Amino acid sequence: MGDYPNSLTLARHAYHQWRDTLGEDHPDTITAAANLAATVRALGDYPGARTIEDDVLARYRRVLGEDHPDTINAAAHLAATLRALGDYPGARTIEDDVLARYRRILGEDHPDTINAAANLADML
Repeated sequence: MGDYPNSLTLARHAYHQWRDTLGEDHPDTITAAANLAATVRALGDYPGARTIEDDVLARYRRVLGEDHPDTINAAAHLAATLRALGDYPGARTIEDDVLARYRRILGEDHPDTINAAANLADML
């Protein structure tokens, strides 16, 4: 409901709990980091969100692989943050890749594919 400072505290706590319990590369820990990045982004700290999102994407790629839906979704979030930072070339590269992967894996008519196409169109 917009209580981002409290959300940030809770997101940090959840991330640290998962990391301490399951380890840095456990999928639940990575998801908690992605949630933390979303909260940081919602607070307007785009550089901070980017740092976390870069790490989340790298870990998802290593743990789940390039074509896992969580990896692709993490890339899409990073692209949105890059757009917010004004890095349109970087966002464009990632958004092109996200759309191509969704088309190949989920098909042209899947909602995630359609959303990726809309995000790319919006940026263009």
